Amino acid sequence: MTDGAPPGRWSAYDRMAQHVAPAGERLLDLVDGGRSEAATLLDVGSGSGLGLRAAADRGWVAIGLDRSEDQVAAAGSVVRQVRGDALALPFERASFDAAVSNFALIFAGDVEHAVTEVSQVVRPNGWFAFSAWRPGGWPGAWRRRMATALGREPTPFPTGLGEAEVARALLVGAGFVDVVVHPERLRWEFADVDVAVDTLTSAAGGLRMLRSIAVDAGAWPTVRELLLDDADRRAVPLAGGGIAIDDEFLAVAGRRPDSRSGMG
Repeated sequence: MTDGAPPGRWSAYDRMAQHVAPAGERLLDLVDGGRSEAATLLDVGSGSGLGLRAAADRGWVAIGLDRSEDQVAAAGSVVRQVRGDALALPFERASFDAAVSNFALIFAGDVEHAVTEVSQVVRPNGWFAFSAWRPGGWPGAWRRRMATALGREPTPFPTGLGEAEVARALLVGAGFVDVVVHPERLRWEFADVDVAVDTLTSAAGGLRMLRSIAVDAGAWPTVRELLLDDADRRAVPLAGGGIAIDDEFLAVAGRRPDSRSGMG
């Protein structure tokens, strides 16, 4: 696209979901232990449904929740999704054996309340796992660079939960026990830095918005050069050709205690 405009919103979100799918698989690893046959799983912020399909492949009866009607419709009937908000989950108490949220819950307007909502719909001894970006990665850095270049105040990027103690305290505060926090690495692979910048600013929601603003202001070529410089510094050459841009995240999980046995 010669004008720099990003592609359609929902196809872009699906591309992002494919890039972060390995993190979703890691969350499933954390909640898979002790899973009984036909166990139910809730995916909070299920988006294009890619994580739901991965859960189903592992034997889960998976249900997704997303606040975007377009996302729910775009995922189609292959997966089961409902429209709703993490701050008011439309499910009965103790409805699920486990729950996950792959880089979605961190964007909730009130994260503490959202986790409390999840704790209510997970059954005793059930697990909840979520992923969160670590501070210092490219998503937050690129947001700041783009906003500064456009003369805007950078919007806060949800990396607070990427601090291990903050993430642990969040689950403990909601009543979860046996909390585990695993530092993980996510590798983004592209043909070159040009493809990396164009793809990521088309697919990541906050960057996509800033890119559209830059295009409208006629500033996209300048902003793009700033991101190319950052991408070039972060890029790792791959043996088979192409480059990778690494990022770090936390995979965090906790168990809802069995009320009959106190805290575990």
